[in-house]
Amino acid sequence: MNAFDWNNTPAYYAEMGRDSLRVLGARGGLDLPLDRLPDRRLADACKTRVIQSLAGFLKGKPWQPRPRVVCAIGARGVSVRRLFLPPSSKEDLPRLLSLQVESEFPLPPEELAWGYAKLGDSKSDDPRPGQEVLVVAVRKETLDEYSSLLAPAGASPVFTLAALARSRLCPHPPADYSILDIGAQDSELVTFERNVPASLRTIAWGVGSPLSPSALPASGSAGLDLPSLLRRIEGHAMGRALYLTGHFPGLEELASRLAKLLANGIRCEAVRIPSGAGHSAATLGLRQSVELGDACPPIILHADHAPAAGPSRPAPIQWAAVAAALLLAVLSFPYLEALLFKPHLARKLQAITAEKGRLVDIDRELDFLRYLKQNQPDYVDAIFLLSKAAQPGARFDSLSLNQRGDLSLHGPMANAQQVGEFRAKLIDSGVFTNVAIEEQAPSPDHQRVIIRLSARWKQSIPEQALAAEPGGNDKNKEPSKPGAKDNPKAAPALAPPAPSAPEPALPSPGPAATPSKPSPPTKNSKD
Repeated sequence: MNAFDWNNTPAYYAEMGRDSLRVLGARGGLDLPLDRLPDRRLADACKTRVIQSLAGFLKGKPWQPRPRVVCAIGARGVSVRRLFLPPSSKEDLPRLLSLQVESEFPLPPEELAWGYAKLGDSKSDDPRPGQEVLVVAVRKETLDEYSSLLAPAGASPVFTLAALARSRLCPHPPADYSILDIGAQDSELVTFERNVPASLRTIAWGVGSPLSPSALPASGSAGLDLPSLLRRIEGHAMGRALYLTGHFPGLEELASRLAKLLANGIRCEAVRIPSGAGHSAATLGLRQSVELGDACPPIILHADHAPAAGPSRPAPIQWAAVAAALLLAVLSFPYLEALLFKPHLARKLQAITAEKGRLVDIDRELDFLRYLKQNQPDYVDAIFLLSKAAQPGARFDSLSLNQRGDLSLHGPMANAQQVGEFRAKLIDSGVFTNVAIEEQAPSPDHQRVIIRLSARWKQSIPEQALAAEPGGNDKNKEPSKPGAKDNPKAAPALAPPAPSAPEPALPSPGPAATPSKPSPPTKNSKD
């Protein structure tokens, strides 16, 4: 295991048989029985069970891609042919081969899933220049059925032929040999000539369920009908050796008995398969072919009419290069950041240095503003109290306030009673003293009274005066000023003005009318 295995795509190897599905991975294996309907299709309940089991077995790390499953399929419905093609470039070979497949096979290429392997530049017994290609084809429906189990479980399936994968486990095979894989109900016989598959067929002969040991013969191969097997395989050239594979306890004994019955001195040998979940001649042969870098990889079946010569293998060198580049980028990032942002930081530092000279002016202006805030009179609060004492809708033409405490305002009011109430409210506030009506005259339309008022105001206005409601002398309002309870001197200001000190009456209107002067402050005024 190297330092980059954590990011490699996990690889699994599977054999899809008629009655069983075997999956082999780096962490172990999985054996699942398959239930088929009379038309050889998988039952829906079986599909659901198999998908759930595969999803749990194939589950990998969250950051890893979907696992790749190299799936070996059986020989039923598979056609193997050797085709001779005229010379062509590597890029034109798939297109030329597609035309040849369309003419050689009974089904169009669109309904087939097929793959190929180039055998040589020319045939030894044909003087014509050309190239020989081995083509393996199967109905696309077969692969679609297998994909319906693997794809929903989170796998990326790749299909090949199980008979070709088993040949990787044959110990020192001769140039011409055969492999007989014994299954539960059917067996597969593949014949090689010059190490190239020449024929592939399915034999209706088996030993029982491979996933149910109780169904196997209890006494090795003694209970098997070997003459029936010989009748089915006779007439086929099996070469110089016959290799037996399969999950059968008496496989070595069966090989010994067949060696005595075979003619022409054909050697019969059993291929030992280690026991374990997911172990079979096909899955172990696939793992040896893909992981050990076999010079002749298995043929991959494609349904997109763009067949390739073999499955893709992990590229640890490329992953190592990518990881090294990322590590180098991470280590050099602080230095690159300093180089990239150096001009920006230099300009920002120059701007800060230039602004430091303005700090003296800013401090001087700030001290001046603080001085004004601490020493200026509360003009706004005084105007606020005037607005609270005035009747709603009142308007003043001019208002004068100075720092010495002088107040002067000029403007119209509704009548003399409103003037008196306004003067009384100013006095009751406790902020204004010496409140006097200097001038009082009717307006030109004789609808309002124009007054000129003068007073003294306290530049330090207490918060109680701002919070109190002026106008305690309003006849329509009950006294509710909280300051009246706390200040006994202000209590008389809550009562209406004494009748003994009425406001001076307005003179009769006329061109020579002279405004009367205001009377001196009553007892309710606060000096």
